[in-house]
Amino acid sequence: MYRFLVRVLLASAALASICVLAQSRYENPVDRKTYETLGEFRTYVPAVPRETGERRTSTAGVTLLIGELELRSRVKVEDLATFIKAIEARAYPELEKNKEPMTAIVQFNCQPGNCKVNLATRGRAEKSTLRAVYDSLSKLAPLKATGEVIFQIEFRVRA
Repeated sequence: MYRFLVRVLLASAALASICVLAQSRYENPVDRKTYETLGEFRTYVPAVPRETGERRTSTAGVTLLIGELELRSRVKVEDLATFIKAIEARAYPELEKNKEPMTAIVQFNCQPGNCKVNLATRGRAEKSTLRAVYDSLSKLAPLKATGEVIFQIEFRVRA
């Protein structure tokens, strides 16, 4: 899975990959389910943090909640990279409006032709910000996938 995601992240230019967390059990804060795999769940973060300039929002990591074989058989690297870039382009401006520091974890449960969006937060998240993020991400064209693809993106908004 590592090689596949490295290609996704490098192709997207959204993140340069470095694995910081690998585990076979994942307690999901978004849907409150426990995910288990024979391999490992990995969270990928930028190897070199991107310059955010005046922007307060950054992508802290991407966590895949399906195995490598399933992922490879269900989505093309380029399509996932394009989708991640589109997510960031919509989420950043809405998250910037939150007045306080916060973390938002956005989960995408994608099926062919449809992606369900779920949110979990830490810190002081304003309801209007969360509603705007949810509405904006729900309007994205779905990920081009041939089967279920589940992943999370963690966004951080600093003070």
